[in-house]
Amino acid sequence: MSLYQTIIIITLALLIGCSEKQNENIGKQTEIPQDLREIVFEQDEVIISKTPASTELDIEDAQIIKALVALDENELKQSAQIFHELWKTTQKPEYLKQSLGIALELSRFEFLSQNEINALLADMEHYLKADPTSQDVRRTLIALLTANKDIERARYEAEELVKLEENEENYELLGSILFVNGDVQGAQTAFRKSYHFGESALILERLISIVPIKQAIPLLETHIRFKGCEERLCLILGDIYKKEKQFDRAEEVYAKLYKQDANQDNLQLYLNILLINKHYTKAIELLEENPNQDKMLLLDLYREQKQQQKAMELARILFEETKEMRFITIEALLEYENLKQPITQKELLNPIVDKLKKVADSGEADDLIYNFLGYLLIDHQVNIEAGIDYVQKALEQQPDTPAYLDSLGWGYYYLNDCQKAREIFEKIPEQEREKEPEIKEHYERVKNCKPQQNEQKVQQ
Repeated sequence: MSLYQTIIIITLALLIGCSEKQNENIGKQTEIPQDLREIVFEQDEVIISKTPASTELDIEDAQIIKALVALDENELKQSAQIFHELWKTTQKPEYLKQSLGIALELSRFEFLSQNEINALLADMEHYLKADPTSQDVRRTLIALLTANKDIERARYEAEELVKLEENEENYELLGSILFVNGDVQGAQTAFRKSYHFGESALILERLISIVPIKQAIPLLETHIRFKGCEERLCLILGDIYKKEKQFDRAEEVYAKLYKQDANQDNLQLYLNILLINKHYTKAIELLEENPNQDKMLLLDLYREQKQQQKAMELARILFEETKEMRFITIEALLEYENLKQPITQKELLNPIVDKLKKVADSGEADDLIYNFLGYLLIDHQVNIEAGIDYVQKALEQQPDTPAYLDSLGWGYYYLNDCQKAREIFEKIPEQEREKEPEIKEHYERVKNCKPQQNEQKVQQ
């Protein structure tokens, strides 16, 4: 093949959509005279440098150049017409193929009238009578018939195409036409045969989109077992598993995907399924491998798994990074939970109280923090009066909250004010007092409270 002919082929392929299978061969058969000329494009003009072998511009050669220039300027209709005229004058089938391929592109964007489409169809039929074995032209015909919504005739031509040669491409085309025509069973059979030739992931994806899920799962599993975890197919299988609530199998698929490519999307899929399956240890390991991921989630997982020391360390890091007081609160809470109960040495509470006071004095404290600090000061008799003050701040934000009333009443109980303690506890609805074991226990003790006895207890 000459350099000049190669240039034409590449140019056509780029300009008329070489990605479409039915047009892959456009331009491949164009015969170019041997007296080649150097073509130079300058300022939208075509300059032809004549070779010594010829003194006059060959008409056929000139028409080819005009067609290429039209393509370069996106004048597809003009280019198609020029190639069509070349076919008429030379009867070379290569030019008809060029014309049909470009015209097909035009038909997709509805740039052709129905009369023009009919003329194209007639040209193709004429060509196929002369060369009935031309698969390229028959595929182009099928594509044009489909675009023209003549599905029944497209189906006939697709079946004829398969008779010419049974291969992956032809069965795929037949399956697509059958599906459009409403023959799902026939489409499944055609896609299965297409897949058999090359075990293409693309063909398999088309097949599983039209078969029942119970058939799709083994098809995907078998392909992945022998071909590996191709991303698109593994994503589809994982999604099917989730819909079918087969979460353990989904985890296996997403683990393979993540191991194969640890990108952000695969990491998130794997992490989410670990959380669904409550495989928190694995989730922690995954997040620790990726320290820039969701640190708040990691903190929650540490707490869930009672990994208090790691949780406290991470809370400190998060406070240093964000300066958000809530992380000081979390750290203090974790420290408190980490203390062995009962707490006999009050000085152990000092660093916890200091942290909570820092939050309370910052202006960022909410009712939960005020109540926690207040109750801690009251229940451990560190500073009962200060504890009551903090609980009252909580009640200012959320009045009549049973848990806060419990803390306040408990403070007055320890102050030996049994009457006030009872009054506060009786503001808690009876149903709430009975529902919460700790409130119920406190109320029973308050009901039996006698000032002198309670004073002795406080002093003890």
